[in-house]
Amino acid sequence: MLRTLKLRTPIVTAALAAATLLALMAAQPAHAQNYTIKNIGWFAGSVRDYSVANGINASGQVAAQSGDEALCWLGAGFVGVPGLPGAVDGTAQAIGRPVVLAGNSAFGNETVEAFVYHYYAGLTVPVGDLGGGFSQSWDINTNSEAVGGSSLPSGNEHAFAWVFGLLTDLGTVPGYDNAIATGVNAEGDVAGFAFQHNAPDQAFVITAGQMTAFPSPPGGGGSHAYGINDSLQVVGEVLTSSGNWHAALFAGNTVSDLGTLPGDTDSTAVAINNSGAIVGNSRCTDGGFTEQVPFLFQSGKMVDLNTLTPAGSGWTLVTATGIDNNGDICGSGYMADGNLRGYILKPAP
Repeated sequence: MLRTLKLRTPIVTAALAAATLLALMAAQPAHAQNYTIKNIGWFAGSVRDYSVANGINASGQVAAQSGDEALCWLGAGFVGVPGLPGAVDGTAQAIGRPVVLAGNSAFGNETVEAFVYHYYAGLTVPVGDLGGGFSQSWDINTNSEAVGGSSLPSGNEHAFAWVFGLLTDLGTVPGYDNAIATGVNAEGDVAGFAFQHNAPDQAFVITAGQMTAFPSPPGGGGSHAYGINDSLQVVGEVLTSSGNWHAALFAGNTVSDLGTLPGDTDSTAVAINNSGAIVGNSRCTDGGFTEQVPFLFQSGKMVDLNTLTPAGSGWTLVTATGIDNNGDICGSGYMADGNLRGYILKPAP
């Protein structure tokens, strides 16, 4: 039962807990931070004129995508990320330091295999799999530890961690057959979620080798975890009693529903930095069409990132996919000419 998700693409698929939110508010400024915006451009060698930013590291370098090309943006332009031999498509999913990327190669037989690319060594290393012929990376930390999901000979999928050539089966939540690891912090703590047929998805965290399921949201159903910081604050989404997904913060035994932007029905939190600033995407489906905007959550408030960018920039931001410990945010949006481009938002002085 494989679940292949593309969280970091242009269209991404209530009360707050007082103690957790007070801690977040104390760590954040009371005023709204404005940002400058950087267009990362597009890769001239791509067959399609667009780019998306999938992840950012503390040096402001970006894992990106243009057409079927996996790319790394180093500040002045793109570097192609070579995938595995024989691949027909590739993605650069996340980036650590010093310029080590986690990515995935797709093959003509519809299989996917994770890889780790070391830019300075010019080396692409296959992650391998847990015996079922499929693996997909989701994140990588500053110690080059990649995490994701891989199939077993049984056809089920387990979360994995990979570091320096060693692939480790992280298992799944008791009572579940499948799991994916979606985030890893600098200490090697892992966030993810378990899933199976006819059961609500279950977010979890792994610390010191111990997998712990987060409590279910009040009156809700399933939960997904996508990002984790060094303080073990985890972000993702919870299924509410209304049947909508809301961005959520998991901290210890507390689950906080972060709500949505005004007028929206659903939201997802995808990343959190060590200061507790959260980014994600808020959306509303009307008549089968989904409209989505990126948000920043801090000081107890969710704010549309479009309202924090320079006036007259011509940008319409549609996703936020990452935030680093400097407060830089990456994602994708449409420019005034209608072209989709990856961006980096930097806090203005």
